[in-house]
Amino acid sequence: MVMVAAIAAVDGIILIAWTIDSPMVYARHVLETDQYGNPIRSVGNCTSDGAMTYVGAIVALHCCLLTWGCQLAYKARNVGTAFSESKYITIAILSSPKKCCIPQ
Repeated sequence: MVMVAAIAAVDGIILIAWTIDSPMVYARHVLETDQYGNPIRSVGNCTSDGAMTYVGAIVALHCCLLTWGCQLAYKARNVGTAFSESKYITIAILSSPKKCCIPQ
């Protein structure tokens, strides 16, 4: 439980540093206006100047954690059947990167 809290703390520290250093800014862009100049359709999104640095740090941390999880599952592959969950853990870990490919 302590290790989970430590990993969550590292994630939190990265996110707090990102928020302090380069906060997200919401920008709305008008796509279409009516005859009186009122916006009919618009699109908005959040941007940050230094986002790639922090996203890269978070992705690197999570890739290291996935690799470590695969290593632990590999080491536990020969454990008795009463405790044998390594197959299911490996499947869950390897299917985790697929979530990044799903369009939002």
